[in-house]
Amino acid sequence: MPIRHEWYTDAQRILISYIEKPWDWEDYRRGLDEVIGLLDEVEHKVVSVGVYHKAGAPPTGTILNLPRIAELLDHPNFDYYVVVGITSSMGKSAASIFQRVYGSLYFCDTLNEAIMLIEENRAADV
Repeated sequence: MPIRHEWYTDAQRILISYIEKPWDWEDYRRGLDEVIGLLDEVEHKVVSVGVYHKAGAPPTGTILNLPRIAELLDHPNFDYYVVVGITSSMGKSAASIFQRVYGSLYFCDTLNEAIMLIEENRAADV
């Protein structure tokens, strides 16, 4: 399965999605539906982290799929999204466009960096 999800801890406040090639937009849409289902199961804000180190370049149609991806932003339990390890130029461009249009997006090189960012953001909110 090219996309899988796991909770970072039992507190279920950080959801990590691993995207690995080969994948297509149908896989990604199915993965988004799974994330929405997991968000439905909790009653608090969740930070979603996408780990793209093994994803490769996105398939054709990236820009056309951005509005579908943005549907996640409307979920009442969604806090923000952290993109980890995008290496392809097309992936970086698409993520930058998404950030400018929709916001709610951070970039990190590693999962550890993402967790530290989330913890810093939470400490600042207290």
